Amino acid sequence: MSARQVSQDGTEKFLWDLGDGEAVESVLIPEGKRRTLCISSQVAVRWAACSARRGGWAFAGTYRSRRSPVQVREVMLLGAALKPTNVVFMGMGEPLLNWDAVDGALTILNHPEGLGIGARHITVSTVGILPNLAKLAQRPEQFRLALSLHAPTPELRHELMPIEKKYGLPAIIGALARFRRRVTLEYVLIGGRNDALEQAITWRSWRGRWARS
Repeated sequence: MSARQVSQDGTEKFLWDLGDGEAVESVLIPEGKRRTLCISSQVAVRWAACSARRGGWAFAGTYRSRRSPVQVREVMLLGAALKPTNVVFMGMGEPLLNWDAVDGALTILNHPEGLGIGARHITVSTVGILPNLAKLAQRPEQFRLALSLHAPTPELRHELMPIEKKYGLPAIIGALARFRRRVTLEYVLIGGRNDALEQAITWRSWRGRWARS
């Protein structure tokens, strides 16, 4: 571990220098008895530390997939001291663009002889990479899914998230309808972009149709 920061609410952020010019970050979020550990599924090929005045660090450049043992080691190193109750694949990179490693890590994290974390306490957060979303849905364990939505229409989502051009919202929603477990929809409000009243109305109407499907 090359850096550690603690916020006033107890959230801890860790920076891991892998020794070859690459770095990954982890974040531990305490909330009552719950201790959620957010881990990265890819590494930043180039990274640079921010100034102390900015109170953080920044990653720039491209991302590269990580091997499953690296992800599990990250959790085990923190888990020994911090005892997380929940794990979320998110942060740097896109988990479903590194499916083989994430798939193996899910098994080890959940297995009684691994870390023994319950499947319902492990979440994969994704923008919706359809081929690997289908593979996640095929797993028998009740791993949770979180979709980064951030817009109620394909047009607006494309403006905010270029991945919409390749994996469109209608197709992603169709895939979620076949995902027989709880799905969390993530929506970050951006002033003047996706927070208008008409967008909220569109979102509510769309959500109702999806819930009935």
